[in-house]
Amino acid sequence: MLKLDNTLVKWFLIVMVVSFAFILQHASVSASTSSTTGSSLRDWLTSLQSEASSLQVKVNQLEKVIALLTDSNSTISIVQVRAAQLAKIKKSLDMLNLEIQTINQACSTKSGPNCDISLCDSKCLNCTSAGQCMMCSGNWTGPTCSTCKVGWTGPNCSTIDNVGDLATSSILNYTMATRFVQDLILGVKKNDIKLLFRSSRDGFSCVASVLANFQTRVSNKGPTFVIFQATSGAIFGAYTSQSLTTACTQVTDTATFLFSIQSNTGEQRFTKLLPQVTTNSVLPCSNQYLAFGRGYDLFYGCWVGVVVGRTVPNTFPNMGQYYLSGSGVAYSTTGSAFDVTDFEVYSL
Repeated sequence: MLKLDNTLVKWFLIVMVVSFAFILQHASVSASTSSTTGSSLRDWLTSLQSEASSLQVKVNQLEKVIALLTDSNSTISIVQVRAAQLAKIKKSLDMLNLEIQTINQACSTKSGPNCDISLCDSKCLNCTSAGQCMMCSGNWTGPTCSTCKVGWTGPNCSTIDNVGDLATSSILNYTMATRFVQDLILGVKKNDIKLLFRSSRDGFSCVASVLANFQTRVSNKGPTFVIFQATSGAIFGAYTSQSLTTACTQVTDTATFLFSIQSNTGEQRFTKLLPQVTTNSVLPCSNQYLAFGRGYDLFYGCWVGVVVGRTVPNTFPNMGQYYLSGSGVAYSTTGSAFDVTDFEVYSL
């Protein structure tokens, strides 16, 4: 192996001793001292990153020097000194990188110059910015994780909600759906509430194919209720404990009732109207119309090929005058006939 001139080696070693004495001094304080160009935590982080980058350069240089000294057959003691110096610098670099990693992790969910402004509260798992959560914990949802997912309720969104498919009703909002269940049908609810038919989605007319689809969706589903939204703004409907069938025969239903949720003036009532007579009180029909009451107190469907909605007080006393007409408190429509913007049929 080629021998270097002794004088050249001597001067080279003198220069390296002076140079790496400075490097060691710098490395000994790099983990605890940083540039004072800024006073914030993020300034500190920037200075640490700068020092780490500088030390990495020195590590690379020192490794090359050790390789050169080894190849030139320098004395073992010199190589050992350089190796020890390299180990110390690497240790300082490792400490710096650990500190940088710790600060970066702490600042990843915080904002501000000192990483002390929370981006996410305990309900948010991943935020892009303050008030913008990408992933919520548990059953929370929304940009700030402040509302419960559909189907959950309670202060911690840990209680299963009993509104079922009503949570996605096109007629009732979630608050109205919850009150409807609690005030009107909780006592007759046996199973989960399932949407069978929605006219705005499934279509309703007196065309044979459309009626066939209606029959398929709502027939023989057990206890059922229907909610109408009239063009007047009124929301009302009826419940029967009987399955709707295409037989369309009058039956006795002691559990049936009509209900008014909202008047045509927007007044919320959530009122239940019981039948005066329960004998033949329901016509649980899925053939081409929905009818409740012996005199069809509440009727909606096809009549002589035309879709008709009407209320005629008979089985349910004062229904037309007080509950479903435009007189009095105007619970429902503005008269005995009504048109709808939508209606929904549910099983429960």
